[in-house]
Amino acid sequence: MDIRKSLLLAVGLLAAVCARSQDFPIYRDLAIERPDGLPTFRAADFQVDGSRLALYPDGFIGGDRHVLGKLARYLLEDPEGRTAWAERARAAAGALNRWDFDRKGFDRYVYQAHQLQELSLVYLFTGHPTLGRFIRGHILQIAGLPFEFWLHAELRGYKPDRPTGGLETSALCTTVSLVASAAPDLFSAAEHGRIQAALREKGLLPCLTWLEGDRKNNWLAVVASGAYTAARYLEDGAGMAKARNGMVNYVTGSIEADGSYGEGKGYFDYPIGALFPALLVMDAQQRQAVFAASGLRYSATWMVYPYLFSSDSTHRNTALHSGDNSYSGHMDPKVGLILGHLLDNPTARWLMGRFEHAPDLRELLFLNAMPTVPGRVSSPADNGLPLVKAFDNGDSYIRSSWGEDGIVLLMRSGDGSLVRYSHQRPELGSISLGAYGEYLVVSPGSASYRSPIRYRWDLATESANTIAIDGQNQLFPERSVRSGWNTTGIPAYWQDGEPKAAIVLCESGQLADVLVNDLAGAYHVPMGRMERTVLFIKDPGYFVVVDRMEAKAGSHRYRWRLHLNNRDGQGRLSPLATGPHWRFARPLAGLDIHVFSDGPTVSGTGKGYMHGASRDYSPGGIHEGKLGSSIALEVSNERESGAQTFYTVLYPTRNGEKAPAIGHGTGRLTIGTDIITFNGGTCAILQGGKTETYAIR
Repeated sequence: MDIRKSLLLAVGLLAAVCARSQDFPIYRDLAIERPDGLPTFRAADFQVDGSRLALYPDGFIGGDRHVLGKLARYLLEDPEGRTAWAERARAAAGALNRWDFDRKGFDRYVYQAHQLQELSLVYLFTGHPTLGRFIRGHILQIAGLPFEFWLHAELRGYKPDRPTGGLETSALCTTVSLVASAAPDLFSAAEHGRIQAALREKGLLPCLTWLEGDRKNNWLAVVASGAYTAARYLEDGAGMAKARNGMVNYVTGSIEADGSYGEGKGYFDYPIGALFPALLVMDAQQRQAVFAASGLRYSATWMVYPYLFSSDSTHRNTALHSGDNSYSGHMDPKVGLILGHLLDNPTARWLMGRFEHAPDLRELLFLNAMPTVPGRVSSPADNGLPLVKAFDNGDSYIRSSWGEDGIVLLMRSGDGSLVRYSHQRPELGSISLGAYGEYLVVSPGSASYRSPIRYRWDLATESANTIAIDGQNQLFPERSVRSGWNTTGIPAYWQDGEPKAAIVLCESGQLADVLVNDLAGAYHVPMGRMERTVLFIKDPGYFVVVDRMEAKAGSHRYRWRLHLNNRDGQGRLSPLATGPHWRFARPLAGLDIHVFSDGPTVSGTGKGYMHGASRDYSPGGIHEGKLGSSIALEVSNERESGAQTFYTVLYPTRNGEKAPAIGHGTGRLTIGTDIITFNGGTCAILQGGKTETYAIR
């Protein structure tokens, strides 16, 4: 199962992509001229000066004078406030000593410029003249750059007859608006006029043009938020109304009634966090109105399920995921403020408390604008959240507990959700698994959107932990694949269509938790039955996965796959005795994997991709990972058949522990002294003299 051949076939496609990127200028390094004789700055050079607030009689768009005064006192008098200020002061000193931005992340000027927002707030409270000079130079430079920069034409393209904004345009709208409002004394009246004209013509109006469409994805939240912030600064009432409607349409039209989100957690954090600047410049009544009809107030419940809650510091942020999301689940603090403080969700506040975070000045402004102190903090266990749960967006979970170092499984289901197939993949039925602090059975994450690896691996059913039929992808809307950079060369095994799956059983018993996923609508082959059942035997904690396949006609090859975490090279796979049985070991935990079938099978191992915790801007980046960063297992029927059943036992163990003997007979599994039998649509679990029966269709 080596994908190197298919990757080589994509080289020509990548060359075409790179050629496209050269059609427009690349704005990479636009550092402004460094002044002669610049001294070395220290954090102590930046002191909060409360008297400067007299220059802001009405405050600025991010906070009135009352809020600014509260924040100034907090920064001066409260120990935590002084600590927060020291961090901001160090960052300001670093920027001046470099005379440049912190260049971490995507190496494009448009992605670095947002750092001016925090720097301008440091300037607001200090009036530091050299910092003001730095901010002034960059804002005037940005205002003077052409549409190709503001619209990030290198990546997004540019039509002069209809300039249309995007994610980067929105971010520039936010940055220029907040900075110009926070540091008005840096610019002459004529310069303010030039800045406002650029903001309107190259920022606000292109974003409002984008909002004329009928889209329901994360772009809607991001573009509307930046447009609102710019319209607020420019005192454009019509623009504010249009942008506010866009934000309302996003949260009501994209987030499911139970708070879950079809694009996954990473693509939830991004748009909800992007709403923050717009909420910052709204009054309390407007903020509440944006979310009045949304399921967002329940989103924290959905967000807590995928976390491993590892006690090991290197795995503390690990979360199970699918689609374009990554395994690093650190909660965006701005999302936490919205869910926990604005929407008063105690679970969100509990989740925020699990991550160390030094709040920035924008977050502190937001907190000081809140009318009341937030209420109680309560954990998922305190709230009685069930350990087995299926969400409206298609995510379904089984957890062993809400404590540290438990066992967690995610299985994908659903039919596109409210956002349809944006950032999803042909991976219905796919599972991922973590246990005892380790991420074990993995989803690949995301390569650069411009990388052939994304199209040949990430977006292929081959990279998922599910069943493929006849070597084909599951059904998936081809338009979703072609919406990215690669508009030609989609592999021949793509099957265009809208896949459908549904959780038909989600039940918790005394001995086991059960999920049954009906996948018949996910495949190009007409299936009379295509079901994946996941049983979690609670004591001592292991899974049995049953895949039942019956085609309506013809004989087919059914290929079972699993991908294991070798991102850091510390995964070790060993075969176990005869048959497709393996032992996988990582530093904190191991996993015994046994696959049985009702007919002869062939099996093998291979190499796949597990990407990093971030996505690279361009192909070949450090987060892409090497071939072999996941270890791939596969099992298939030896001869094509109309029907096939696979029985998989996934037995996680802590280091130093050993799984019991695991065996199989006709319709029967033995795991140590446990006996699990399958008879038609019934599953019976016999353990310690107790029997529990489930109707699994």
